[in-house]
Amino acid sequence: RVGGSADPGWVGGARGRMAGLLRYFFFAIAALLVLHNVYYWPAQTQPTAAHRFASVAVPSAQAAGTATMASAATVGATGVPSEAYAGETGAYVHRPSVVVSSCLPKPAGVRLTRPLKLLPLALGECAPGAPERLCAAARLVFRSGTVLVVPVSEGTLDEWAEFAAGAHAAGATNLLVLAVTKPGSSEADSAALVAQVRSHAAVGEVVAWSADLVVAPIGGSNAIITSGLDESIPLLGGSAVFDAALHLLRAGVSVILADVGVAFRADPTAHLWHDHDMEAHAALPGPERRGTVVSLVDNSMGWSRFAQSLAVSNLAPDFLALAPTAEAAALILRLARTLRGAPSLATVRLAKNAPTPAMALEYALTAEALTPSHDSWRSVGASVRLLSNKCFSTARGRGETALVAHALPAGMRGRVRAIASAREGGGLPLLSSIPSNEHRTGTENYNLLLDSKAHDATPAVVISQCAAELPHAVPDMREAQLAEDERLEAAGEPRRSRPLNFIVPAHAEFPPKAACEMQGLQSLCDILRNVAGSRREALVAVSNKNIFFMLQLYIDGVKRAKVPNALVVALDDETGAWLKERNFPYYVKKLTARGGSTDNHATSGLKFRLLQEFLSLGCSVLLSDVDIAWMRDPFPALYGDSDVEGMTDGYDDVSAYGAPGSGAIGGGKSAFRIFARNSGMFYIAATNESLRMMERMAHRMATENVWDQTAYNEEQFYLSTNTHQGLGLSQRVMNYLCFLNTKVLFKYIREEPLLYPDAYTPIGAHVNYHPEKEMRMADISKLYHGGVPNALERWNAGEGMRPNPADGSCSGKVGMGRADE
Repeated sequence: RVGGSADPGWVGGARGRMAGLLRYFFFAIAALLVLHNVYYWPAQTQPTAAHRFASVAVPSAQAAGTATMASAATVGATGVPSEAYAGETGAYVHRPSVVVSSCLPKPAGVRLTRPLKLLPLALGECAPGAPERLCAAARLVFRSGTVLVVPVSEGTLDEWAEFAAGAHAAGATNLLVLAVTKPGSSEADSAALVAQVRSHAAVGEVVAWSADLVVAPIGGSNAIITSGLDESIPLLGGSAVFDAALHLLRAGVSVILADVGVAFRADPTAHLWHDHDMEAHAALPGPERRGTVVSLVDNSMGWSRFAQSLAVSNLAPDFLALAPTAEAAALILRLARTLRGAPSLATVRLAKNAPTPAMALEYALTAEALTPSHDSWRSVGASVRLLSNKCFSTARGRGETALVAHALPAGMRGRVRAIASAREGGGLPLLSSIPSNEHRTGTENYNLLLDSKAHDATPAVVISQCAAELPHAVPDMREAQLAEDERLEAAGEPRRSRPLNFIVPAHAEFPPKAACEMQGLQSLCDILRNVAGSRREALVAVSNKNIFFMLQLYIDGVKRAKVPNALVVALDDETGAWLKERNFPYYVKKLTARGGSTDNHATSGLKFRLLQEFLSLGCSVLLSDVDIAWMRDPFPALYGDSDVEGMTDGYDDVSAYGAPGSGAIGGGKSAFRIFARNSGMFYIAATNESLRMMERMAHRMATENVWDQTAYNEEQFYLSTNTHQGLGLSQRVMNYLCFLNTKVLFKYIREEPLLYPDAYTPIGAHVNYHPEKEMRMADISKLYHGGVPNALERWNAGEGMRPNPADGSCSGKVGMGRADE
């Protein structure tokens, strides 16, 4: 109809019919939801009835096991039993889990962080040292490569009944229950507890397990958490449960560890990503969950008073998903030993910081999983993914004094109230409830980290003269490190670190001719043959024509330090010609920063594009800014056991290497804190993981207005989540007394008689904290190369120079205090 304003009648009728259809559709959806809640969630609508249903679901664990033994016997060969609990009236029938679209794992097209090297499945026969009863039970409940392990004690039987009802309703058929008895309990006590567990809810398989069971004799008496059973702590204290998990991981089985306080609404196995060594829940909500950059202000430094640190939530131990990898097994073994008092990184830092035993377990898990390698301590290199808070979210309303043992209020009435609240719009999660930590999110003074003064490593640095314990520069050291790892694993010890995934294998040609030709990098390959040689590594700086005076100081230091494998990447022809005149190795690569700027920060961001070329050819790089004074050849002081080994802006053991817990960082937040690593000095191994990081960094520098050091730290530190894919890098922090920042040099070393002026010679000093770069570089060289003992005395700890005391004071200057006058 043309020219009229009224709608024709048939249009209005169609609209009415459409509105009616929509109303019927929504009514139908609402009815389906009501029916779903009645029939699929007995654990939450009628807990007592669900308890009774779960108690008769499997009349006898042994009977159900007998019915499925034939199918389970093929687990070792096929990986998945052909049928589970079939053909038995009243048996445990798997119901389809509720699948929420936002909780579906790993969207199509997501690139894997690091391909996991899974241990071979060997559940058909128990591994040496593994109890047969554990293996037999695992064979019966093994589903889709995974076993769900929950520890139960005499004091948590009621919570177990509720847990079992929820797990049954959610369709979690792979449940293995550890009936954990107190240390020294008799076999009769264990049998009685097993019977009680089955009488409360005969779901899954039940195994008697002792809290004092150990994998191997362990020394040490100052345990953070007693090796006995503690019902106030998640996973009953952890150590006994970790023993069981270790056996299963070594048998090639994926393990989910769940505290009895976790409430399931769906089978968790189907909602994991399965691409990291461990998937865990964050103890904190908000930006600290994945990781965040936290600024600090040290006014005593003046020009460089602003600094960066990083914070990430502690990992909650209530729910852990572990892949069957050597790294996950090593992590769990370390935790079990730490909790029994074996000397470790955690025992040193946690004893005085953890306010409760429950938080000590949280601290231990976080410290072992997130602390980067440093000095003789090596991270096992386990990659960590944070579970989606949309799927695995936190229960609300926990009391401030409550320990993190149970996810929902204990007892049936408490659970009913929580479920009723959720149905009225509360926060019941989509998959499971993890204890709330809101009582630990108080106001935090981030600057309290500046007060940390832990220098435990000082004597060792002086004795070793900064030599690495196992320097990778020693011939055949990589092979020796691998052999050492094999020996440790054979002895049941944690491995040193994750093996590196090199782009060019050790036995292959270097540089690889095919890659040189394909990428058009023949000129770089020719240089690397001469400079990097058989070591396949080089000290590399990037410079342009704007800073020739500083560049001269830099190459003078490199020559005096007798570094044999150094070169400079020239960003313009003038710099190339300048280096050629001085007979210093160089490679010309003309690049332009985003926006066309040629200043220091813009030029610094270009190095990531350049490093892609070096790494793709199999050449590892010690990247150096030109405001670094090198005193010694750095390569013998490098460990070479991580993808990235970087200098820190920190100044003591806690700031440089990190620590979990409020006792170390000031305030109430349950977070791991560490100072930023400096993007002006780092050793990057020629691995696939490192190359992926350089690709991502180069893209960010070209498309984002971000400081390169901020992005550099984010890519290393941030954990994987459902919205951020981490890189799975193994990381090491260089010793802050060997690879110096100038805050350490001028504020600490210069005032410490054990270190200054001639007790030891550092490897290098990055003049990153002070604006008088060239002058301080020259004086550092005078001290360590020229032997002038008072060469540094004219400088303040912060910016500026100390006056002659006879000439008066300059205490009014920013960064000046009486100690600096």
